[in-house]
Amino acid sequence: MKTSMCVVVAFFSAYFTIGFRFANANYTFQTIDYPASTSTDINGFVPDGKLVGDYTDAGGVTHAFILDGGNYTVFDHPSAQGYTSANGGNSAGQVVGLYYNPAGPPPVGNAYLRSGNTFTELVPFAGSAFAQALSINEAGHVVGSYRDGSGTRFGFHYDGSQYETISVPGSTATVAMGINDVDDVVGNYVTSDGVRHGFIRSQGSYTQLDAPGADGITVAQGINEAGDVAGLFFDANGTSHGFVYNGSYTVIDVLGSTWTEVYDIDAAGRLAGYYEDANGQGHGFVATPVPEPGIGTVMLGLTGFFWYRRNRRGVTKKP
Repeated sequence: MKTSMCVVVAFFSAYFTIGFRFANANYTFQTIDYPASTSTDINGFVPDGKLVGDYTDAGGVTHAFILDGGNYTVFDHPSAQGYTSANGGNSAGQVVGLYYNPAGPPPVGNAYLRSGNTFTELVPFAGSAFAQALSINEAGHVVGSYRDGSGTRFGFHYDGSQYETISVPGSTATVAMGINDVDDVVGNYVTSDGVRHGFIRSQGSYTQLDAPGADGITVAQGINEAGDVAGLFFDANGTSHGFVYNGSYTVIDVLGSTWTEVYDIDAAGRLAGYYEDANGQGHGFVATPVPEPGIGTVMLGLTGFFWYRRNRRGVTKKP
């Protein structure tokens, strides 16, 4: 009986320790590559089940796409010169992104909102430049970033009629990168020492995020309605890793990858992003969390364990 009780204690200790440490660390990874592309990014989830992203062709041109099941809808902004990305979408069929329309070197970036086949330019403020639209929620609220006349980077929030500047207090630059359906915003900002931190803005209050192991760069990219945050950080070797934050941090690295970036997280905890393999090839991916066994499964396993021990004793007992 002492042996059995020690096993039970060890079993439960291991179960709850593993559950605490690795509950969010177990994922199945699906690689997604646009056919004949040289690189693919999966930038975001659409609540109706679609994915948005972009790919680069053999000629070096980047195109946006919407992926519905196995069907791609590819599009380019009508004024794009070599680059269009799709960064976020909603169930109403709206997609936001970025395109380049160079008036001369260097390229000039522009933010857009696509509804059906109609494109609307998003210009946060007069004189703003290099605007990026990076995420949209179900209400059609958009977040992104722009540069003012002096070149300083700010985030923005657009509710369909008005623009709001987002600037983390004390920062020298701010980028708003993700928004959920309750208008929580995530992104990154730079402090005077050059360190880039992630942030969550909820009801006007900011929370700083710095992933353990980050060496000067943490970027929060997506947030779901539960408040789970997905993003990336650079380690001391300059290598990118993904992360999930839900009160504690979980590092996300696609198996066999040399570089991982996580861009979005949906209501089910699935992750969207980009990774590079050992040959330097870029791929998009979706990671799906694998549920750990519930307490019922554990108790069933213990029941089987005790049944086995009892019957084993019965079989081996001397007459």
